[in-house]
Amino acid sequence: MTRMHGCPDAVPKHRSVLLLLFILAGALAIRLVRLGAWSFWGDEVDSLYAGLNHIYFHPPVFLVLARYWAIWAHTDFSLRLLSAVIGTGAVAAAWLLARRVCRSEAVALWSAVFVAVNPSQVHFSREFRMYSLLALVTALSWVAFLSWMEQGGRLRGVGAVTMAAIALYTHHYGVVFLVAQGMAALCFRPWKPAVKKLSIYALALFIIYLPYIRMVLYFSRRMVKSSYWAYPVSWRTPWYLMRFHVSHFEPPLAVTGVMILISLILLAVGVHSCRTRDFRMLLVFGFAAPICLSVTASAILPTSALVARYLVFTSIPFCIALACGASALAFRRFYIVVPLMLLIMQAGSITLQYRNVFLAPEPREVRERGDFRGAASVIQKEYRSGDCIGTTCVSGSEPNWYYLTYRHGIPHGWLLDIDNRYFEHMGLKYGLMEFIQHHYPYAVPVNIDRVIETNGCHRLWLYESQWASGAPPGDFYYDHRMLCRRWLMERYPLVQTWTFKDVDVRLFDLERPLLPESETEGAD
Repeated sequence: MTRMHGCPDAVPKHRSVLLLLFILAGALAIRLVRLGAWSFWGDEVDSLYAGLNHIYFHPPVFLVLARYWAIWAHTDFSLRLLSAVIGTGAVAAAWLLARRVCRSEAVALWSAVFVAVNPSQVHFSREFRMYSLLALVTALSWVAFLSWMEQGGRLRGVGAVTMAAIALYTHHYGVVFLVAQGMAALCFRPWKPAVKKLSIYALALFIIYLPYIRMVLYFSRRMVKSSYWAYPVSWRTPWYLMRFHVSHFEPPLAVTGVMILISLILLAVGVHSCRTRDFRMLLVFGFAAPICLSVTASAILPTSALVARYLVFTSIPFCIALACGASALAFRRFYIVVPLMLLIMQAGSITLQYRNVFLAPEPREVRERGDFRGAASVIQKEYRSGDCIGTTCVSGSEPNWYYLTYRHGIPHGWLLDIDNRYFEHMGLKYGLMEFIQHHYPYAVPVNIDRVIETNGCHRLWLYESQWASGAPPGDFYYDHRMLCRRWLMERYPLVQTWTFKDVDVRLFDLERPLLPESETEGAD
């Protein structure tokens, strides 16, 4: 194997494979630690529900896998095991891609290590979502695509188209990835054969993606009208995008700054050390171009382009660049301390995931990581005929359905509303109320009075996340929740309250309504 410029490749091929197996075992172990320690949150439940009910709001590859995986997996741990195995596979894919673009066994092993402990990769390998699959498929797609563009061959072409099609059907951001990959194709020489291959590639993918385009247009026309999903570009954008590297479980600010600084040093060394065309092409079109395309899209359209988890596939090319720098420094004695420091700090960041601890300002999805499982166990023990169950926000309705209906067979209840304000907000947020009403009945807000009057409820369980560190007063969700609680407290006696980690359960007696003040004064 050709040596990388400035970096001797002292690792024999057979030893590289053996070391990779040890790295994969360690990567899997990291992803399995406390995998089922906390409850499913809304998006994880959404993946399961959509898979079980053939709802393809997201592209279907992971959802189909979820449906068949759920045949035997019935616990939080066993369901998330699918993502853990896929995430471990992404480590092997990074090793394979690094060997392909850097021509170095040493860099390939360093790449596997960096992906194995990358906090973002670990984070998404511990969620029942499609992001770890997106990272795996896009890495394999680069291997197949580069092989086909350089060496040709019908079989390689079929492999490249197949992997790209799976990426498209894994997540909507597969489109961003493939646009960047198409840009890379224009850099190959001679130019005429490269354009011909690109034309075949694009046409084949268009035909394969055609059945799903109608669904994409259906969602896009409605969601683009909503400003809810807009992420304006600002001076904070680069810092926000670094979450693909430091993850949602962010370490303290000083540690994060050091991690980014070391990463930039390794990146600079890697670019200087590895001068193969494939490596630089991967760094530009596998890492930088998708991010630039996403930021540009967010400036033009109301879209969730800056949600860093959608860009998780860019972290593997970035880790390969870090590996090039680490491999070069490893042969200069003392300088190996630099990559080791980064690995240690990343490992420290991963331990925050094991404890479910968040130290930095929290992204929206973190507010929904409460102990829904514990709350559901209380309702399960105390539930009796004639009880009704409700929550006051969407982030509580999905775990509600999962832990009560799917896991324990108890009716999941309703999303409670007052004067249809929340119903209108849902329509504004998604622009998809028709779709939600038809496919996600538990996520459709209903008026509290209507629930009480028409469903024969004797007691009402109010089951909701606290969002203690999330939405502040003045936020729609916060105000709506407080209004619902106040409305119930003024009309019905509160029997008992349970509090779990960021989740409250309140039991109201609907058979003994509180008398209005006017009636109380008349009785006196």
